[in-house]
Amino acid sequence: MTAEVGLRYSNVRRSLGAVDDEKGTAGTAVLSTSTFEGKTVPQLRGTFDFGIALPPHSSIWSRTAAGVAHGEASDSAANFYFGAFGNNYVDDGNVKRYREYYAMPGFGINELSAQRFVKQMVEWNLPPYIFERVGKPDFFLQSLRPAVFITGLWTDPLGSGSEARRTYSNIGGQVDLKFSVLHWYEMTLSVGYATGFRNSTRAGNEWMVSLKIL
Repeated sequence: MTAEVGLRYSNVRRSLGAVDDEKGTAGTAVLSTSTFEGKTVPQLRGTFDFGIALPPHSSIWSRTAAGVAHGEASDSAANFYFGAFGNNYVDDGNVKRYREYYAMPGFGINELSAQRFVKQMVEWNLPPYIFERVGKPDFFLQSLRPAVFITGLWTDPLGSGSEARRTYSNIGGQVDLKFSVLHWYEMTLSVGYATGFRNSTRAGNEWMVSLKIL
């Protein structure tokens, strides 16, 4: 059984006609517990985002996350897991999942784990390109939104010994193409790429292609 309670705050803004948030602050504080085999394992995590608008319609964001879990390291519920963009080939919901605390593009899904972590991302949203005459009235391309990011992840930073502490990083980007279908519905084709590093050694790379329907 899993239970979760949290606080979420958002004060973000965008200019008229923008395709993404351009400045502001947002944060979360979440406490979750998992009960299994007579054990109760709590996890506490938080995030804080801060964005600055840059002309023309560009922005730079600092996205910070941290968390701690209590329990035996051998228990899967007592760990946080990280890896991948997190998008499906055919998807719904948020297309920018690389911003989630658990995402780590350039590594496999849930490849990285830790009981304590600190994560820092710097993201640059480049100026979007708004299309005026691409397609037909019932199926046309609205905008192209590019972004690049670099992330650092420190797992078990308070652990004893160098074996407990591990450092990971990545660098990558994502392009979102937004379509309008039948005058009303929206679809987004996302393409992303990232390279992951363990310390300063390249650990792998990842391509992501995802189509958000409606």
